[in-house]
Parts: sequence; structure tokens; C-alpha cells
Amino acid sequence: MTVTIQSATAVVVPPASQCSMPRTPKISSPDRARTREDARELAAQGQEPQDSDRDGPHPKIVYKYAPPARVGSADRAYITWFRTLRAFAPDIPSRSVVAATFGEGAVVETMQIESDTAPRLYAAAFEVTNGGGAQRQGTASLVISVDTEYQQWGHENIALSYQVTAAHKSGRLIQFIVFPMPGERIPFGALPDFAMRLFGKHARCRETVLTIAHFNGAEWTMFADRDEFAPYLDGVRKSVVTLQEPFTATTHDPVSRNQRVFNCNFVDTFLISPADNGSLAAWGALLNHEKLELPSGAIENMKDFLRDNRQTFVDYAMRDTEVCLLALGYFINWCGRQSLSYRGFRAGITLGGTSVNLYKAFEGGSEALDILTGMEKRQIRTESGRCIWVKEPCDARVIHDPLAARCYHGGLNVAYTIGKVETPPDHAVYDIDLSGAYAGAMACLLSPSFKVSRATHVNEILEAVEVGQHVVARVKFQFPSDCEHPCLPISTKNGLIYVLKGESFCTGHEIITAVGLGAQIDIVDADIWHVTDRRLFARYIGFTVGERSRYAKKTLENLLFKEMTNSLYGKVAQGIKDRKISNFSAPEDGPRQLEPSAVTLPIIAAQITGIIRSALFELNALWRADGVRIVATTTDGSLVVAPVDYEFNAVATRSAAASRLQAGRDAAGITGDLLELKATGSALESYRTRANLIFDQDGECIAKAGASMKFETHNRNDIAAEMRRIAALDKIETRESRQLTSAFASRTGKAVDLISISVNKREHLDYDYKRRLGRDGETMPFTNIEEHDANREIVDRLHKQNVRATPDAVDLKTVGARMRRDSRNDVETAIVYRAIRRLAAKGVGGWRWDKTHEAFNVDRSVKAKDAKRPPIRLPGVAADAVFRVAAAQADTYEAATLMLEAAIPNAKTHLKNPEAVFAAVKAERCQCAEDRRIQINYT
Repeated sequence: MTVTIQSATAVVVPPASQCSMPRTPKISSPDRARTREDARELAAQGQEPQDSDRDGPHPKIVYKYAPPARVGSADRAYITWFRTLRAFAPDIPSRSVVAATFGEGAVVETMQIESDTAPRLYAAAFEVTNGGGAQRQGTASLVISVDTEYQQWGHENIALSYQVTAAHKSGRLIQFIVFPMPGERIPFGALPDFAMRLFGKHARCRETVLTIAHFNGAEWTMFADRDEFAPYLDGVRKSVVTLQEPFTATTHDPVSRNQRVFNCNFVDTFLISPADNGSLAAWGALLNHEKLELPSGAIENMKDFLRDNRQTFVDYAMRDTEVCLLALGYFINWCGRQSLSYRGFRAGITLGGTSVNLYKAFEGGSEALDILTGMEKRQIRTESGRCIWVKEPCDARVIHDPLAARCYHGGLNVAYTIGKVETPPDHAVYDIDLSGAYAGAMACLLSPSFKVSRATHVNEILEAVEVGQHVVARVKFQFPSDCEHPCLPISTKNGLIYVLKGESFCTGHEIITAVGLGAQIDIVDADIWHVTDRRLFARYIGFTVGERSRYAKKTLENLLFKEMTNSLYGKVAQGIKDRKISNFSAPEDGPRQLEPSAVTLPIIAAQITGIIRSALFELNALWRADGVRIVATTTDGSLVVAPVDYEFNAVATRSAAASRLQAGRDAAGITGDLLELKATGSALESYRTRANLIFDQDGECIAKAGASMKFETHNRNDIAAEMRRIAALDKIETRESRQLTSAFASRTGKAVDLISISVNKREHLDYDYKRRLGRDGETMPFTNIEEHDANREIVDRLHKQNVRATPDAVDLKTVGARMRRDSRNDVETAIVYRAIRRLAAKGVGGWRWDKTHEAFNVDRSVKAKDAKRPPIRLPGVAADAVFRVAAAQADTYEAATLMLEAAIPNAKTHLKNPEAVFAAVKAERCQCAEDRRIQINYT
């Protein structure tokens, strides 16, 4: 593929003007003449030395990346910036310098910035570097906001442009866009280098550079020398940033040969984006600087769009760099406003890290935080013999954290009913949510004193939880056989499973709930963590909630304070489970372990999720007692069918766990009801956990959960129709979807660039079998975890064979039937027919070879094989299908019953109204009843 943008001659096109303010002196005068003699000679002739006349072709500039030469406090010194924008005309380098920087034939254009936008951009750059909430990486003398435009071509991307908005501490601002030659890419170091040339610095140069991008993984892949500076970057949530020290890009000026050094940091605005607002378009709307919209299809064919609409392309590309810079500037400014109250608070690389920083500043600094989290400073001796101070968990944590970590689990996620759920008269479908569940759980917990005692009796646990102490335990349990909803979790690869009998790592809150359900508990090991009289997170949660309430919903401040609350929980649980993450800087070393955060506390993380699970179990039990039907429960809410105007919150006061959540909400000053109504409908369809549809009285889909399935449309009715189609299929469908490769894949050579690829994924809506599924769509708990594992193994084997895991298919596979399809792709019918043929071939139980029935429509070789092979043992669920074939052959009802018993012993108990079925089959013989498709009934 070739893209012809302009001539093959490298040029730089300056703007008409930068802004209306008078021009100020440049940073430094460039070396415009190669020698003083040349300058004097030109002056004697009355000529000024021109770049185009001065220097001939220069060799390509090669940037070398390395760790910084000096690392210390001096390198992180506060850099003073001019507070106001200073207008100037960019200093245009010669064509040969442009060619040496970006490659032969590259075209560079500088932009004219709108007069009302330029001050905003510079103010944002000032906040990024000198604002009160600036990141450590923000200490820079040069800020460049970078974006790239490209078009996918096969398995790689063709670079179309590199655009930069750059601001310097001297008060200057510039925008430029680089169009490389088709098929060429530019090195990263060329961007800060060329920005400084536009600012007038052509010779010796040493700058600290902060590079800003949005979803930086895409930008990194488009640099020609990406692998050279990749070892100095770290992968965070599919992006790349510098977490530790900066890296240095070094080169030499092609004219003076003076060294030019740039100490570079990478940050990504994607990592500080509030939930559901992670795009640049969302940032632009929040900042009142909207990202420009392109016509439909332009994004997929940017090459042609550039050719046909060059100016619109440039405006669109430059706007992305502006929004990115404004976003980080606004975020740093917001953090700075908090710093006025909480000294030492700085922005983090991510929102989660920022929340930890805010909590640390709120509590009084690092030492106060160490006391709250049980961290101690200890002196250790290194291999070289030096003594250094390190932070390590206290002795109580070292001894008791392992049990607490095993008791930390995720949320309660289970579907109790499958299929179309009928709504009785005067009933409705409700989606009920525990409002601010994690904030309430965090706010109700008392701070641990890091004194731990052992518990040997259930009563000790009950008393400890009652006074607010934190309990984690390993217990053996057994629920009554008629208990339909056991509540003690067992962690498996398929999530949390709840069975009637087994061994569980759980919290004291769940033990209390289990005792209320009549469970017998035997303690294997239990820790009681003693507490102080201080709530660990209540003051902080109260602060963020209070600040959030000062701003209107959907505003940026409101979203940021909401994220500060929610993301802190993730940091409390960070690094507890054995989780490997990609090692971007050194992939050859293999994945690395996710490290704990500054607030990681296994005992607290276990209590947060444990109390929410207990509240959901208790609320579900109380609602069931009032005739409410629980269809599914996911993380912090339930999908139910309840009487119209049922008072859900009135019942919540009778739940001990829910009352603790409410106490936490009260302590943090969270207003409103504990239970929030998210959706109300008239009809419901449930397929599996996190896969359901809610419809209004007109049949319109008003809410959906798609079980992480990808759909081409966002229309809920269309998604509902597609889910129904998938659920009705006889086999598992392979669906094609598009997804992006990752920056890590490009780093390891598994992908060339960050491109959209076609992925064939088997998708289905089979039940997940966390509970035993009946044919009426209702579920029951498994007796023990071994029973669940055996059932799940069968389900997985069916899916590997591309067979739907219906209850009938699972039962057939359980008795050892081979799951082979017939010509109509119907597995169950094929198995039933095969079993009947083998009985008829041997003359067992009165069965005979009946060519008038489609079950016997096979060739002679199949008939011969059936005569030699052993009978197939069918499960009781196939009784109805077998009986219909028997009724078609037998002359009397008694004969049909004997034939059924020969195929499936004691199968008559599985039939519903067998006499009526026999009569119906005989009555329909004249209508070729034997030609009807045999299929096991499944609702």
C-alpha cells in the first residue's frame, strides 16, 4: 500500500501567526552559520544566513535510549514555569534538518492555535508540571501531548500522521503535525527534539519531558524505535507508562554536533478516566472541548479521508492532543484543590493510586497509614553488606494473613431460575441493588489492632462479630437436606459454589448467616482480629461522599469523587490472590506477580466482600418468606419477581448483615435507602448468571445483561432477539467478532501492531451449573463439591464437542452415551434412536425392526453394527421419547410399557399421563405420527 501525501521533499509549513500578543525573544539563538567567517561574508554581501542555503543534507538522526545518567533528588527538583502564555513565532528548521529528524520526504506543518484555546492549553500544561497535585512524573520543563493517526492494512498499521501539542516552561506553546513518507515511521525522540527546535533551541539541549497520550499502548506501537525504549516502560491495564525512573533519549545536533538530552516520562489519561467515561470523546464532553466527529466510515478509511479532507483531518487529529492535555491538566488541578486541605496529596498514575494517595494524606501521611495497615520499618542487610530500611508487615500479619487471604472471595453470582419467568397478576419484575454496597461495607469496619486470638467454638465467633471484631475461619459444615440456599462459599475455577456439605474458608458474617439457616459448623481453624474503636474508612468515605454531593450528577468532579470511593476497595484487595501480570519491560523474564498496594489488607478485603454476600443471602431469604421469587443474584443486587409496591427496604431492617451495612452508611453520612430500584418490568427471561432480559408490558426490552457477549448493535430489542436466537440453537455457535490486539502482544512479537483482528469465539447461553438444574427451570444446590465437579466436567466435555449442555444432554452424557448428531443436528434424538435400534436388532423386550419409523431409516451396515454393539443405558429423562416410539409399535398399552421398561428400567415413574400419550399416538397414526420428530421435552 502506498500513500502519496505531498512531494518527496521535506518541508515545514509555519502558521500564519501564533496569537495576537507581541513576539518575545527566543529561548536561545540557533547557530545559523556554520562558521563566524561564513556569517561575516554573508553580512558583507548584505544577506542573512538562511537555513536552506546554510546546510546541505545531514545524516539521519539516531536517538539512543538509556537509563538517566543521574538519579537523585536534584533530578526531581521543582521546575519553575512562566505562569502566562508568551506569544512567539516558531523557529523553522531547515528542510535538511526535517529530513534528518523525520526521514526523507516527511512533511511538517505547524498549527495556528485559536486565541481562546491557547491559554487553556498552556494553563493545563502549567498545572501538569507545577500544579499542587502534580504527579512525580509531572516535574518537567517540556510537556508534549501526542497522538497518532493510522490505517490498518493487513496485519499492520500504516502511519498517516503524528501530531503534537507542546508547551515549554518558558511560556511558549506550539502545535505541529508530521506526515511521514508512506510506509515510514518516526522515532519517538524526534518529537521532543523537534519541539525544542521550533522553540528556538537548535544546538545543545537538556530537557525533562513529560509525554501525555490517551491509551498510550496504541501510540507506542507506532514509533519506529519502540523496542529500544520499551525496556523502560511498564504495562498498566493494557497501556504503557513509566512507573519508576524516566529514561533518556540522547542524540547530537547534525550541525553543531552538540549533545541533546531528553529525560522522558510517559503518562496516560486513559488510566485516570472515571468508569464508563474512558474515551477521549467523553473527556471532551466533560471539559466542554468536544472531540470532533467524523463522517460515518471515515475512521476505518483515514487514508482516503486525509486525501479528500486534509484540513478536517488535521483539525480532528490536533483536537485529540488538546483534549488529552486538558484532561490531565484538569485532573492535576482537581488534585491540587484537595492538596490545600490535605498536605502532601499528589495525583497517581491511575485513579486507584490517586485514591490511595488521597486516603494517605487524609489520614496524616505515610507513618499514620503504616499504623493503620500494620506495616513496620525494619533494617536489613543486603548481599553487599549495606544496611537499609524496608517496610514489612508486622508479625501478626505475617502469621495470620494467609488464612485471611484464603477467606477473601469475590461477589455472590448465581442464577436460581432459568427460562421464561411467568409474572403472576399484581406482580412485577424488579432489579434491586444494594446502593453503595462497597462504600457501606468499608465504612462499617473498625480498624484492626493487629492482636489476633484463636476461636474454637461457634459461639466465640458469634460474640466477636457482634462487637465488630473481624473473624475469618476454615470450617466444615453441613446444611439441612431441605435447605435450598446454603451460604458458605467454596472457591473453584468456576467461581464460588454453594453446596450442602463441605469445607469452606469464610468470614464470621457468613457463619452467622449459616447458623441462621440451621447449618452444623465444625471449626477447623479460626482467627479473631481484635479492633480499636475507630472506623477504618468511615471518615474518608464520608469526605468523598460529601464532596461528591456538592456537584451535579455526571459532572467530572462528581465522577472523580465517586471513583475515589470505589477504587479504594480494589487497592485494599490488590495483590492478595496469586495473580500474574505481563512483564512489559522484560517479557523474556516471564510474567511477574502483582504487588500489594500501600493499603492492601487481606483481613479487611475479606470482611468487605463477606458482609455483602451475607447481606444478599439474608435479604433473599427474608424476601422468599414473603412470597418473592429470586431469579438471580449478582455481586450487589438481586433480580426478583415480587408483588407490586412491595416494601423491600422495610424487610432490610430484619437482616443483621444489612443492618451493619446501613450502620456504615450512617457513619459515613451516606443518605438514601439501602436498597435501590434499578429497573421495573412486566416480563423476564433468564438464561444463566449475568444473562437475562427484562421487558415492559408492551414487550420492549428495557434492561439486559449479556454475559459479556459482544453484539454488533446497542439496541436492546435487537440484542434480546439475538440472545433468543442463540438460546434456541441445537448446537454451540461460533460467532465472529472484532477485538484489538494488545501492546504486550506487539512487545513480544505475537502481533505487529495494535490492530483489529477477527476472532471466532464459541458463544452459548447454557446454564453454568453452579447449581443442579431441573427441567422446570428451577435449581437446587449440589450435595457436595465433588458432585458439582463431576457435573461440571461433563458440561465442559459437551462444550468441547460443540454440544449444548442441556439437562437432557448432561444426563445422557452421565450414563455414558456418545454425543453424535443426526442429519438434523439433534443430539438427544440421535441417541434415543440409536438405543432403540440396538434393542430391536437383538429382539429385546418386544422391540422389532420397523422400517416405517424414521428411527430405523439406516443402511444395512449400521443395522449390522447395532446388532453387535451393547445396549445404550438411557436416563429416565428420555422415557417420554422412548415411550412414544414404543406406542407406535405396540398393539396394546401394556406391551408399550414392557418395551419401555426393557429400554429404561423403572422408567414409568418418569412419564406424565402415559395412557393419554399412548392414546394420542394411536389416534395420530393416520397422520403419520411415527414421522414426528422425537425430542426430549426441555423447558
